[in-house]
Amino acid sequence: MKTISVEQLRIWLEEEREVSIVDVRPLAERQEWAIPGSVHIDAYEALKAHDPEALVSLHLDASRPVVTVCAAGKTSQIAAADFVRSVLARLPAPPPNAERIVRLNEQGVLPEHTLTELEAGANRCAIF
Repeated sequence: MKTISVEQLRIWLEEEREVSIVDVRPLAERQEWAIPGSVHIDAYEALKAHDPEALVSLHLDASRPVVTVCAAGKTSQIAAADFVRSVLARLPAPPPNAERIVRLNEQGVLPEHTLTELEAGANRCAIF
């Protein structure tokens, strides 16, 4: 997990960089000010209590970096760590032949035998 400064986020927004901003402050604080385009999830108390379900309803574009924000930065760091754990927990188990797939991809070669399907998983990332 990487931390960025407020200034860096400002630069990204000025450059119109594709980024998902998640505001985890209480609703009353968000009503005082908000970052345009940010998504609000009123999870502040749940995050402070380390509730593993605090961000379960959050669904974001996986192709964009995610920046979590709060008033002082501490709760947003908890949110970022919890979000990463939540995403990793939802990943499907690797196929039984995952190590072979990785080896073949790293080598950049096809198997010498007749072409076969190496993975029948949901994402079908390595089919020969």
